[in-house]
Amino acid sequence: MKCDSCVYINVAQKCFLKCQIRIDNSKKVKAPYKIPKVSKKRQAEDLRYKVLREEFLSRKENQICPISKQQTVEVHHTYSGKDRAKYYLDITTWIAVSRDGHNWIHDHSQDAREQGYLK
Repeated sequence: MKCDSCVYINVAQKCFLKCQIRIDNSKKVKAPYKIPKVSKKRQAEDLRYKVLREEFLSRKENQICPISKQQTVEVHHTYSGKDRAKYYLDITTWIAVSRDGHNWIHDHSQDAREQGYLK
């Protein structure tokens, strides 16, 4: 049996089988591609960041927040926006802060910029 859109002219049975396989394959539903939330490159950077962060916060000079004078629990990145990705793993641009200190920096960005907490 030969179909209308078949490229096989010689043998009808061959035509039918090949076309049937093509039709069956076209009916298969492909699973939609799931875009990863984090790229492989960023996953590697995040693992390295976790190690650097723990080491940075455990240093004696980084135990007290310079803003609120409380125990530090977070790392503040002085660069934000486009530059943050560039300086993500650069510990010279980090400041160890408490949660209250971190909130103050972001709530009072103009004062924080003047004091050198934001660039």
